[in-house]
Amino acid sequence: MTSVMTNYLGGATLQHYLIDSPSWIALLTADPTVTGSLVNEVVGGSYARLPAVWSTPGSKSTGLGPLRFLNLPACTVTYIAVADALAGGHLLIVHQLAAPAVIPDSGELRFPDNAVVVTL
Repeated sequence: MTSVMTNYLGGATLQHYLIDSPSWIALLTADPTVTGSLVNEVVGGSYARLPAVWSTPGSKSTGLGPLRFLNLPACTVTYIAVADALAGGHLLIVHQLAAPAVIPDSGELRFPDNAVVVTL
């Protein structure tokens, strides 16, 4: 018999780790792998992680609100990640972009509402 996570537990898990606890969105220039390596996080310009704003979990899913990173250094962003701290910390979720985002010096990167949806 296969075990499945109930909608209640999925929603409660998302509520605990993403909504009740602060989380931050990081930009990465390469795959952080399942180890959650931060060596490829963007540095320079005015880059800083942004606070994550999540929708209320429905069953086992929640969406990330809109994001706008300003004054970035010249870089190519290939992943965004959810971290548990403003600096350092641990990566909780990693999302590969559909296509690399090539950012010019002093450029910006925007993500619309629900560009990232986490489903358990």
